[in-house]
Amino acid sequence: MEDRFRALLDKVGGAITGRAPRHLTLEEAEWTFSAMLQGGVSPTRMTAMLLALRAKGPTAEELAGCARAARARAKFPQLPVGAVVLSTSRRGKHLSPPLGLAAAAAAAACGARVLVQASDGVAGGGVTLGDVWCAGGGQLNGDPAAAAASLERHGLACWRPTLADSGWQPLLDTETELGLRLLPDVIAKLLLPPGCRVVVAAMPGPVLGRAGEALQLLGHDQALIVQGVEGSLDAALSRPTRGLRLHDGMNTPLRLRPEDYGVMQDAEPALAADGDRRQAALAGMRTALLGGASTQAAVAALGAAIILSLLDEKLSLAEGVARAQEALESGQAQARWEGALRDH
Repeated sequence: MEDRFRALLDKVGGAITGRAPRHLTLEEAEWTFSAMLQGGVSPTRMTAMLLALRAKGPTAEELAGCARAARARAKFPQLPVGAVVLSTSRRGKHLSPPLGLAAAAAAAACGARVLVQASDGVAGGGVTLGDVWCAGGGQLNGDPAAAAASLERHGLACWRPTLADSGWQPLLDTETELGLRLLPDVIAKLLLPPGCRVVVAAMPGPVLGRAGEALQLLGHDQALIVQGVEGSLDAALSRPTRGLRLHDGMNTPLRLRPEDYGVMQDAEPALAADGDRRQAALAGMRTALLGGASTQAAVAALGAAIILSLLDEKLSLAEGVARAQEALESGQAQARWEGALRDH
């Protein structure tokens, strides 16, 4: 195993050694990530591979190959009809509260089944949806049966799939120790139930096409990639939000203009710079769940509309926002959130 890994490291390592780097094929990437998850590679070479891929920039085939390796080892929750998966990063948000859980709860109150894949944050990082979940009294685990049960009872569940596979921890530890966003964070967002409808958060920049191609290679033909605030799922209120919609083999650019849905604001919701930021983010989510004219509720309603649009292509985002606002105002979204927390 070490000999083949060294040869593949040499192939992509031109980004470090000065030779022209070459891309891995999908099959080579799958083998490489599988070898790292199995623990069959020395820590030094694993680190070198992660840095070389970061320096070169992973291709869609490399992303899909690595995700296939991770999925082959995973056991996912059984998804009911009408399910959407929200897949997020452990980078988190520094300036505004992550409100994806409020959006998920509002969508669940409108009849969706929403599985949130989240992680707790890293030292020096922002606040994640996993942090908010835990601050509210929930626990992040990798138990697919528990997540499936919560989906059936409340239409909402939150879990961390990397906890179900011990092979992930050395990869995540390496990323944490280096203080860099490496391949594990990207692949964790692609560790998705096969064929599911999915909303994926993406960082700003020219990555939409690559992300869309990777999802298609993995068999997802109903997906939304959202370049939200600080790389989150939260659409902006002060400017348009870019994204990409995958539908039955077609890729369509997505541009969310907040003025089109009556939620335009001068700025995004603010997260306190000092104190317990997890508790501040939880307070922001609770404000969103109260509905009304708050910026937090506006972000949650637009996020819920995005989720609902994956389930009904005829539903306009404006109508989805109106339904989500009603779910927030009525308290039904809050009931979904509280019910899911009780399960944990």
